[in-house]
Amino acid sequence: MKRRSLDVVAVQKKTKTNLTTSHLSDAYYDHDCFKLARSLLGKKIVRKVNDRRLACKIVEVESYLANDDKSSHSYQHKKTKRNEAMFMKPGTLYVYLTYGMYHCMNISSKGDGDAVLIRAAEPMEGVDLMLQNRQRLSKSNKLFDKGVLCNGPSKLCQALDIGLKQNKLNLCNSSELWLEEFERIPEDTIVHTKRIGLNVKRVGEWAMKPLRFYILGNGFVSKKDYNAEKEMAVK
Repeated sequence: MKRRSLDVVAVQKKTKTNLTTSHLSDAYYDHDCFKLARSLLGKKIVRKVNDRRLACKIVEVESYLANDDKSSHSYQHKKTKRNEAMFMKPGTLYVYLTYGMYHCMNISSKGDGDAVLIRAAEPMEGVDLMLQNRQRLSKSNKLFDKGVLCNGPSKLCQALDIGLKQNKLNLCNSSELWLEEFERIPEDTIVHTKRIGLNVKRVGEWAMKPLRFYILGNGFVSKKDYNAEKEMAVK
């Protein structure tokens, strides 16, 4: 096989419906949390539901570290039944329940206990089914706009019908959920900023560290940091 760059290493695979897919390989995920997080931007996350293909372009991610990151579930390398997937091989899906009703998905990276949260994505394929999934779980009869379908970690999981059953999936060989090569995002269009929803009193300086990455100018990002974007413009 001809050697290719990190962003295009993939494995050809046949699904049960004989549709050829291109799973990103083990080698793709075997990188530190920072490098993997930025590389994930522009990749296509694909979900197979009842022979329907749902796909989104990843536009926003956050890194969580096992060592000194007080906001991480694996802080100080503490391994529990809940976060076990964070300590599994790179490319393992870590899905957890938050507030007793919402799910968030992460991908393990190189570095024992490190993982990347998939925070937001741009809907691309199977949007009608994503709308149905979001509507089914909604407490109101309000119709969802495409722009808010996947612009948050739990919204994304709802749209793609991802829950605890998908926890610990190997994204390199799963037939129900995987990542594909799609778009290469230049480094100078990636915004680096602080993560969202962290309590400064609880996690201290880690609340301010620039461990969130998103695509500049993309309308499906959950929350933009205009100050960080301005700083990029003057560099």
